[in-house]
Amino acid sequence: MMKSNIWILLLILCFPGCNGFLEESSQDEVRPSTVEDMEQLLLGEVYLTKDDYTRFFNGTDIFTDDKKCNGLWKDMTSYRDILEQKRYAFGWQGNMFDEDGGGDDPFFWKAPYDRIKGCNVVIEYLDKVTGDDTRRQNLKGEAYVMRAYYYLMLANFFGLPYNYGDPEKNPGVPLKLDPGVTGEYFRRNSVAEVYRQIETDLLEADRLLKANPLPRNMGRANHLMAEALLSRMYLYMENWDKALEFADKVIEEKPALLNLSKIPTLGSYDQEGVYFFGTPDEIIWARMTNNDRQPRYSVPPFTVSDDFIRLFDYSGEDASNYGDIRGRLYLFQSFDGENFFVHGVCKDGFLGLTGIRTAEVYLNRAEVYIHKYIESGKDEYREKSLATLNYLRSCRYDTRNVEYTPVNFSNGEDLLNFYKDERRRELCAEDNHRWFDLRRYGMPELKHVFFINPGEEQVYVLEKNSSRYALPIPLLVRKANPNLEPNL
Repeated sequence: MMKSNIWILLLILCFPGCNGFLEESSQDEVRPSTVEDMEQLLLGEVYLTKDDYTRFFNGTDIFTDDKKCNGLWKDMTSYRDILEQKRYAFGWQGNMFDEDGGGDDPFFWKAPYDRIKGCNVVIEYLDKVTGDDTRRQNLKGEAYVMRAYYYLMLANFFGLPYNYGDPEKNPGVPLKLDPGVTGEYFRRNSVAEVYRQIETDLLEADRLLKANPLPRNMGRANHLMAEALLSRMYLYMENWDKALEFADKVIEEKPALLNLSKIPTLGSYDQEGVYFFGTPDEIIWARMTNNDRQPRYSVPPFTVSDDFIRLFDYSGEDASNYGDIRGRLYLFQSFDGENFFVHGVCKDGFLGLTGIRTAEVYLNRAEVYIHKYIESGKDEYREKSLATLNYLRSCRYDTRNVEYTPVNFSNGEDLLNFYKDERRRELCAEDNHRWFDLRRYGMPELKHVFFINPGEEQVYVLEKNSSRYALPIPLLVRKANPNLEPNL
């Protein structure tokens, strides 16, 4: 707790939520006195709660081809309610976040902006308090990482992909970079402007955190997280050289991948995974969510799709060789009283951890080399991409009794398509990767089949290049800020 002899700190900037987006009112001034006070403020106001992370990390999965609808199981009333509410998001409806649709739900807008508020307070006030300067600069770097992270999420929730049209003209999200009270209704900055701010924040964070290192646990933002996010951001921008530069920086310092064959609990229910305290080999940053890996005795309204399950070269029949172990460790089953079915994705055994891993950075490196091969025809890039992919896959396949068999492709487009499937397998249900990747892959046509009872199937289609690849800004938010241009 903060010391009782300091001025009590509260900053209530009413943006963005039910009471207004960036429509500010200051009820109590922030008057921190020490760096320690600011750290407590950071821990409480910069990071999302466990409940919020549960939805924030993979809440967009329902929009993707990784999800399917199962309809109503045995007339369970609670499941009917879920189906009726989620059908709007599952069908990409424009009122999915509004009262006349899926219900008033500003979460994807409000949750990150509420935490950006905390980042801004920390960044603004750190230079005005007393205390150790190394700790001060480290905390400032941490706040910059998290502000950039939230803006990267917001830009990809509500803006069009960076590689579609003109990012200098396409509307992104409003940039609010200080805790000051102006009474101003903010307009949407362009996608390019938001990305430039993300880049600025991450580069400064990387500098500060490297120059002022402190021991931190995996739940705190760090310089490797900044570099991993830079690699991701440049990948979205198709700045291949920069994406490779920062991927290499992360891998040089943290090259480890978890070899799934060596997990001692392989085959048990409480098996370890890539997000597990006992096997943290590739974790860069991780936060707690609500564990969804609980035994179920009913079929939920929405589960992972059959198409997604078929991506895994997994065999549960032969306990001496599972093939792609991810099919066992990443996917978990439930029993409905008659049959087993694949319920969802869980990569942490039973803890509820998720975040950012070196596996993503290896995939970023492989993708860059594939594009360089396609663009130049130089075989060295093909070989480097395959070497990267095969190293990752060798840590995912069962090699307890057999050697891993490397994949090989000579055609660049075939290699790229295989890579996309590999990325989909590896990063499933993490950090909104699938939805964001579909956006930058050219926003392909998607189809979802929705039903409550068999025989009542309704097919929803998300057309190629649909404007619905940018989520609708909730009506509650737009009413509070009339300057916000709506997504169509």
